[in-house]
Amino acid sequence: DLRQQSLINDANARTSALSCLYSAANGSAWNYSQGWMVGDPCTNSWYGISCKTDKFGATLLREVDLRLNKLEGSLPSELSALSFVSELLLSDWRERQADLRGSIPTEVGRMTALSVLKISGQRLDSSLPTEVGLLTALTVVALQSNSLESMLPTELGAFQ
Repeated sequence: DLRQQSLINDANARTSALSCLYSAANGSAWNYSQGWMVGDPCTNSWYGISCKTDKFGATLLREVDLRLNKLEGSLPSELSALSFVSELLLSDWRERQADLRGSIPTEVGRMTALSVLKISGQRLDSSLPTEVGLLTALTVVALQSNSLESMLPTELGAFQ
């Protein structure tokens, strides 16, 4: 049936998006990666992944919490497939441990349920993409201790 196919597509999309993150951020060198790259992130308890069953019985990925995990590399654009994620926590405050570089992908603007975005203490540069202004659920943005080039985009002015 159509609903079943939609749930399968969502499970495949979250597995693919998180697999891209694992590859792009050198997951094999993370401090904690238990369960990663085996089956579905929700049913196989991937480290740092929290899921929730909604009122219709669908399992939705709600939180990616990889703080203090020695992420290195870049953030993949495929994160945009995580449309039900409400918290993306990738901060690392330990000196010489944090090494996420590059920019925050513009596709993050498609993570429509995102309410908390924390990527502090990394080595991100460029600027915060204006597409972040599309995230109407966003209430917390923590990006300190990066090398971001400019002020916050004016699109964030809509937040109260």
